[in-house]
Amino acid sequence: MPKTEGLFSIGLGFRFCEEMAGSYFVLSDGVPEHDVSLKLVGRTYGLRRLFREQRVHIEGLLDITGFATNRPVRGAISLHSPADWRLIYEMTFAADDGRPYTFRGEKDIFWVSLLDSITTLPASVYDADGIEVGRASLRFDIRGDLINFIRSCRVVVHPT
Repeated sequence: MPKTEGLFSIGLGFRFCEEMAGSYFVLSDGVPEHDVSLKLVGRTYGLRRLFREQRVHIEGLLDITGFATNRPVRGAISLHSPADWRLIYEMTFAADDGRPYTFRGEKDIFWVSLLDSITTLPASVYDADGIEVGRASLRFDIRGDLINFIRSCRVVVHPT
């Protein structure tokens, strides 16, 4: 193995768990807000791949009252350049009726409101035709979930 590859060729990555909860409303019917929760496991598969793809692979469970009851989700968090400071969450799932949907959210990181911007995920749900059908606002509970988040962070080794 060439010396220049070093740690990048070992397949070192990381794993973390993130939980958020909040409210969701359907755009078409004006029904009061529903509860929504999102439990994710994020993984990277090697530092070289992380820097090349700028993505963290995620999977977990999405629960939207009356729409998607503990439905499996799979997707990615895209990491944009440090100058941009954005995290884009995008994952797919099947609702309770079996139809496919996409959940997209974006954390815009602002230094003047750092705590709010890293703990709040405004998001939308889109149907198979790309039409927005609902909006959500989720929050990471710093007081209740920070310790669990930190404990979940692990360095992992993947075969190269």
